[in-house]
Amino acid sequence: MKNINAKIYYPTIDIAKFIAALFVVAIHTMPLDSVNATASFVLNHEIARLAVPFFFVSSGFLLADKDITDKEVVFNYLKRLIILYSIWSILYLPIIIIDWQSNQLTIFQDIGLYLRDYFAGGSYGHFWYFTSLIYTVFTIYLLNKKYTLKIILIISFILYIICTLGNTYYGLLKYMPLVKKYYRIQYKLFNTFRIGLFFGMMFVTIGLYIKKYNISYSLRKSMVAFILSLCALIIEVFMLKRLSIMGNLEMPFSMIPATYFLFIILKNGCLENKRIYTFLRHSSILIYTSHMLLVWLAKRFHFNSLHSCVYFLLIAAASILFSVCVLFLENKKHFWWLKYLH
Repeated sequence: MKNINAKIYYPTIDIAKFIAALFVVAIHTMPLDSVNATASFVLNHEIARLAVPFFFVSSGFLLADKDITDKEVVFNYLKRLIILYSIWSILYLPIIIIDWQSNQLTIFQDIGLYLRDYFAGGSYGHFWYFTSLIYTVFTIYLLNKKYTLKIILIISFILYIICTLGNTYYGLLKYMPLVKKYYRIQYKLFNTFRIGLFFGMMFVTIGLYIKKYNISYSLRKSMVAFILSLCALIIEVFMLKRLSIMGNLEMPFSMIPATYFLFIILKNGCLENKRIYTFLRHSSILIYTSHMLLVWLAKRFHFNSLHSCVYFLLIAAASILFSVCVLFLENKKHFWWLKYLH
């Protein structure tokens, strides 16, 4: 990292964000599906799943640079997030309306469900990340007025447990009928267990914690810890699958240490800051936001029937090309508004 004009840059985190965005593309295109079922499962349900938690940790870590206790800083950050989320929600609205035609609901039901999703689970599938981050940052800001970051971390872990039980470990709820009833009600109301604070708060708080207490280990210790955590993640998910108790595999417990030690490794990377890393940082957002639109278009023209590797490369390349075009054109006089896309 390097301090330039009082601003701290983390090139290794920028590189990791770009790779993480491609992992998110992989989750939605399953590149190894045509190659090997086990390899595809490991990539899509274990390794690539670290991408979004990594985004959350990065957000918390970088927000700590600006001071999470400062009202103006936090509200400017939230304002930017809300604008970004709202613009992309508008851009996705045409395909959402087209998809409405294929269901059996009335227009009023469609609008009602859209408004629910917009404020809870995300206006379009992957946009749950934005709603979760908005609610999380605002809640941490409020809690931080009264509680220490360590207490907030404990609260976050409790919320994560609640969400994981209704998500990844949903199969266990057959032994807890009353608890299962609660989760069914929540799912019926919000259609997801990742709403608001339950997922994002854990990882944003970890990012804040790492920054505030300057957590750091030797590269060797961090690498060993990460490898062990990754092995634990693989074992946990395969055990869940074997025992037939897994629900959605987005929130295994071992994802927490795996993401934690991965971020520790990356934040301590020593690279000279260059313009390419700024490009990677901004393009990661554009890839994340745009790729599902490209996936939707690809399915309409049956490109998803191609070999899974080809399909992934097609969507990834198109997403990268889109980000290049946006970042190039936003510097032109008539395209200044493109800067609000990332």
